[in-house]
Amino acid sequence: MIRKMKFQSLKPNKTNSKCPFCKNIGTFDFVGQDFMFDRTKYYNYLKCNLCGISYQNPIPNLKQIKSYYPNSYENFEDPKRPKFSLLERFRLCFHHNYSDLVKNNLFKKFLSLFILKDKSLIDHVQNGIFLDIGCGNGSRLLKMKKLGWQVFGVELNTFAYQKCINNDLNVQNKPLEQSVFKNNYFDVIYMSHLIEHLNNPEEIINICSNLLKKGGKLYINTPNNNALGKKIFKKYWFANEVPRHIILYSKKGIEKLIENYKFQIIYSSQKTTPKIFLNSLDYFFNLKKPSKRNRLLRFISKLYVYPARFLRMGDESFYILQKTD
Repeated sequence: MIRKMKFQSLKPNKTNSKCPFCKNIGTFDFVGQDFMFDRTKYYNYLKCNLCGISYQNPIPNLKQIKSYYPNSYENFEDPKRPKFSLLERFRLCFHHNYSDLVKNNLFKKFLSLFILKDKSLIDHVQNGIFLDIGCGNGSRLLKMKKLGWQVFGVELNTFAYQKCINNDLNVQNKPLEQSVFKNNYFDVIYMSHLIEHLNNPEEIINICSNLLKKGGKLYINTPNNNALGKKIFKKYWFANEVPRHIILYSKKGIEKLIENYKFQIIYSSQKTTPKIFLNSLDYFFNLKKPSKRNRLLRFISKLYVYPARFLRMGDESFYILQKTD
C-alpha cells in the first residue's frame, strides 16, 4: 500500500561553499531529510562539478554530528563465532595464501581454478597486524584473528565497544585522532562505511598514512555518489543517509582526497544489491508495507542490479589504497 507523502515546500539553500577537497564552488545537489528518525529537519547538499563529491552545506561540527545519532541508531548484536564456508576456505587458501585452511592436493588445486579471487578478502601477511576503524561489534576482527592476524580496533559506540571487550579484543573506545598507536605499525587498515560519516576525512587519511608500514594497504567501502540508484531516486536514495553521511564520494573524489598523502589506488570496484533499491523505494513512496515484502518489487529490484553492474554504477564503491613511501 502506498501513502501519499506530504512534504513541506522547500527552497534550495542558494548559499554555495567550496568543495572541501578541490576548493571549487559547489552547486546545489539536493535538500534531504532524515528519513530514519526526524523528517522535520532538512539538510542542504552541494555537488562539486570537478571531483564529483556531494557534501553537506555547511559541513557540521562534531557536536552537530553527535546529535545525528540517537541511541537507537545501531543495536549491535553479539558477534557470531567466526566460520568460513568451504568456498571461502578455498578462496583464502588458493588465492590469498592462507595455506592451512585447506589440505592441499592436485585435485583441490584444480578445483580452485574455477573459483574467482575475491579482492575484498585480505591477502595473508606473515605476522600481519590489522586495524579496523569503526569495528562495530568486532566481527571482522574475530575473523582476522582466526586467520592468524594480530588485531586492533577503534569503536566510538560504547555498546559495540563492550561487545569487543567481552570477546577479548584490543579495541579503543575513542576517535582515531585520540587513539594511541605506533607509526609504521600496521600492514592493513580497514574502514567499512566510515569515511562518509567524517567531517575531517583528510586528517583521518593522513593518520592512516602514518600508521601503515610502507606498502601497507588501506581498504575503504563507501557509497558511490555516481550510482545509478542516486540518478534514479535523487534525494530519496537510501545511501544518502541524510544527515549522517557528510560527504558522498565519487572515484575522482577519493583520488582528490588522497593526492597529498602517500597513497595510490591499486584497485577499485562498484557493486550493488537489491537491498538499497528496495529501501529507496520505501523512501520514495513512503510505503506502509516495506517493499522487501512485495514479490513484484523484489523482482524489479533484481532487474535493477544488471544495468547498475553493466554501467559500473553500483551503489557501493570499494577501494584498496597502498602506501607508496
